[in-house]
Amino acid sequence: MNKKAAGRLLTIRIVLESPLSDIDLKLRHTLADTLEDRGIGEVVDEGSCQNYMEIALSIDPSEHKESSVRSLLQSLGLFNKVELFYGEPY
Repeated sequence: MNKKAAGRLLTIRIVLESPLSDIDLKLRHTLADTLEDRGIGEVVDEGSCQNYMEIALSIDPSEHKESSVRSLLQSLGLFNKVELFYGEPY
């Protein structure tokens, strides 16, 4: 993590319904590890605050990659709690 990577920066923001917990942090780490393990993108940053968690992912924008992100979020029960947005090219 925190490596320079080619691609475009996709921010995954998970909105929390209650204050940040250890379970939330474990879930964020699981999501980040899975995104990299499946070759979807490279995690370049992770962060949390009381109201949300974020993962910054360097990704080659494509319908397939974004679909893979959405599918993973849905399988973790996070799809309705997530905002996805692209930043400037990384």
